[in-house]
Amino acid sequence: MTKSELFKRAHIIARMTVKAAGSYQIAFSCALKAVYAGTYSKFETMLNDLRSIFTAAGANWYLCNNLRDHVVYFNQVPAALGYDKAEAIGGASIRIGDRPSPALCRFVIWAYANKATVREIANAISARKAIRRESFDVEDILSLGGGEAVYARITG
Repeated sequence: MTKSELFKRAHIIARMTVKAAGSYQIAFSCALKAVYAGTYSKFETMLNDLRSIFTAAGANWYLCNNLRDHVVYFNQVPAALGYDKAEAIGGASIRIGDRPSPALCRFVIWAYANKATVREIANAISARKAIRRESFDVEDILSLGGGEAVYARITG
């Protein structure tokens, strides 16, 4: 990778992280250091680091029929995590190893650069899902009277 390509990549990352950094100078400095260190060199590495966050926010990782490749379905994850350009991605999916679209690549870089904030949002989303899936004790439901009708009304 030439210096020109490194600087272009650092500028892209800096533009996406300027809000989190507070100033463009700080964002560019951090991005350039990360690019030189190789942090942003592999898309698959970033995607794998964000797997738990994306899964908590609603993304699905599926193993393909060949049992080697994975496909990631992003569903509504970009919008749920507060990504500004979520409509450009929509319900995107990618087979890991294939070349990502520029819009999807920008989203993953944005999420990687804002990992702490995105993790908090994803944890809040998964906590809300857990509350909705809360199971009810059958004895408690039957003690309310009505038996199966009450159970169906509470769990349905």
